[in-house]
Amino acid sequence: MALALLSAAVSPLLADMNSAMRAYEAGDYETAFAELDIMARRGHTDAQKSIAVMYKLGRGVPRNLELAYVWFSIAGKNGYAYAKEDLKLVAKLMTSEQLQSAQRRARNWRTETASAEPPPKPAEKSSPTTSAAQSQGKGLASTTAPQLPAFPTNRTNQTNPNAVAVIIGNKAYGGKIPEVSFAHNDAEAMKRFVINSLGYREGNVIDLRDATGTQLEAVFGNDKTHEGKLFDWIRPGDSDVVVFYSGHGVPGLKDKRAYLLPIDGDANRAEITGYSMATLYRNLGMLPAKSVRVFIDACFSGETPKGMVIRAASGISVVPKSPKGGSGLVTLTAAQGDQLASWDEDAQMGLFTKHLLEALYGAADGGRYGDGDGQVSLAEVGKYLDREMSYQARRRFGRTQKASISGEAATILAPELAKRR
Repeated sequence: MALALLSAAVSPLLADMNSAMRAYEAGDYETAFAELDIMARRGHTDAQKSIAVMYKLGRGVPRNLELAYVWFSIAGKNGYAYAKEDLKLVAKLMTSEQLQSAQRRARNWRTETASAEPPPKPAEKSSPTTSAAQSQGKGLASTTAPQLPAFPTNRTNQTNPNAVAVIIGNKAYGGKIPEVSFAHNDAEAMKRFVINSLGYREGNVIDLRDATGTQLEAVFGNDKTHEGKLFDWIRPGDSDVVVFYSGHGVPGLKDKRAYLLPIDGDANRAEITGYSMATLYRNLGMLPAKSVRVFIDACFSGETPKGMVIRAASGISVVPKSPKGGSGLVTLTAAQGDQLASWDEDAQMGLFTKHLLEALYGAADGGRYGDGDGQVSLAEVGKYLDREMSYQARRRFGRTQKASISGEAATILAPELAKRR
C-alpha cells in the first residue's frame, strides 16, 4: 500500500519532467522553461539545474548570467554534484559587479522578494516525492551531458556499415593535473557527427571516456604490435576509420616528443606513462583500412587554459612527427609546436573541435573557403580553421593557435552535404 502511494506521488513530477524534456528536445524552449520553472521553485534539483543552463544559454528566456549563477548555487545546495564547476564557468563570463550581485542573491535567496525577474523561491524540504524524482537523473545536464552548439541533427541518406571510429574524451585526471573541462563534450559532438553525418553504425564506434594507458594500448596496439582492438574491427580494404581524441597532450621531458596523456599517466614521465604520437601514427599507418582520419584536440606544450600539466616546466616545444606510411591517412591537430590549444567556454567545447565540426558540417564548403560542390575537403577545412579558429584564438585570448594538418589536400572528409540538409 505504501509503495502504491509513493508511486502515485512521484508520477506527476516525473510526468512534468518528461514533458519539459520533450518540449526542449523539440526546440520549444519557452514551454520547457515554463514547466521547469514551476518544478524548480518546488525544490526539484534537476529542474533547478536545467533552469540554470537555460539562463546561461538564453534558451526560452533572455540570457541572464546572474540568474544562471543563482540557480546553479541553489541546485548545488540541493545536491547537484557539479555545481562548483558550473559556477566557476559562469563566473568567468560575468563582470565583477554581476558576480557580486549574483553571490548576494544566492546567499539571500530564501528572503528575496518578487520582482520583474522573479527570484528563486526556497526549496521545499526533502520529501519522498522530490527525492524519488531527482533520483531519475532527469534534466538538462550542464557538465555531464552538456547542451552543445546547434549542429545539424538530421542523418545522412548514405550508410557506411564497415566504417569504424574511435572516440576518446579524457577529462578527469588524477593528482594535481588539471582536468580538460570540455573533453567529454568534444567526444560526444564528434560521435554524433560520425553517426549522423558519415553514416557510421553506432555499434562500430569504440567510445572511451577517461581512457587509461592500458585502454589506449588495447585499442591502438603498442610499440611491439599494431594489432589492437581497432585492427580487429576493420574489414581490410573496406573500412574507413576516424580517430578522435580530446584531452591532454604532453611533451617528453627527455626526448621532447609528443605524447597523449592517459588519465592515469604521469605528465612528468611521459616517455614511460604516456602514449606516443609516433606509435599512434605508425600503428594507424599499418592498418589495412580504406582510409584513416585522425583529429587531435590537444597541444604538446605542457600548458593548458587551466595551468601547467608538467611541474616546474617552461619553454618546452615539440612538433609531433608527421605520420609515415598508410596511403589515405590524414591528420589534424589543434595546435602547432609550443602553441596552446584554447577552449571555447561559451560553447563548452575545445576551440579546435567546435570549428572543425562547423567546417565538416558544411561551413567550409562555401564562401571564401570552398567551391560549394556539396563536399568538404581537407584543403577547405584547413582554410576555415586558419581563418576562423585562429582568429578567435587571437581575438579572445591574444594567442596564436594554428592547426597542424597533414594529408592530401583534395581528400574528402565530409561527402554529400546536400543529402544531409
